[in-house]
Amino acid sequence: MLVLLIIGVTSVGISLLGTIVIAVQGFRCPVVWINMCFANLGSIVLFIFAATATGVIVGGSAAVDGLRDGYGIGTTKGTSFLAMGWVAAILSLVGSVYWFAVWFVEFRRSAFMRVQRSEAEVGNWKGILSEVKQNVRLQDEKVRGSEGSKRGSGERLTYE
Repeated sequence: MLVLLIIGVTSVGISLLGTIVIAVQGFRCPVVWINMCFANLGSIVLFIFAATATGVIVGGSAAVDGLRDGYGIGTTKGTSFLAMGWVAAILSLVGSVYWFAVWFVEFRRSAFMRVQRSEAEVGNWKGILSEVKQNVRLQDEKVRGSEGSKRGSGERLTYE
């Protein structure tokens, strides 16, 4: 559990340092990727830590309390410790969602094409995978109209 806690706190700390770098230098794609990756890693590891700590504390306490009469021992649950673990997991999840949102809005390199469907096409799933591949646009193949972003039947949406 100590290893999980160290990995989680270190990951969130690296994400915090990346946030300071972004505050000084502005949004840069590699720094946002690093922050998003470390925030996600920290969030996942801290949730695993909180769940493991809850299982050990609640399960271990129940098992040892069953021996109270025979051996004269008892336990107290570390509710403060559990609360801090779950608060850390939830707050790291908030940071992870924030960095994912920053990446998704600012730095993603693909968009989808808007296509109008007829009544006959709705619910017809034949060939859907090839159609989805055709509807994904990479940033490098910018398709622009004379007035910037265009929306219409079968036209590509572009974002800057």
